[in-house]
Amino acid sequence: DTTLEKAISKVYKNIEKIKFEGMHYRRDIGNKGLQT
Repeated sequence: DTTLEKAISKVYKNIEKIKFEGMHYRRDIGNKGLQT
């Protein structure tokens, strides 16, 4: 069972494993798809 909500959660959980100087990422990606 895959949903957009689960996919977003999985991405942000795993992005914490990637680190480099000057790194930043958006936390709003996918949120528009969750709005109904």
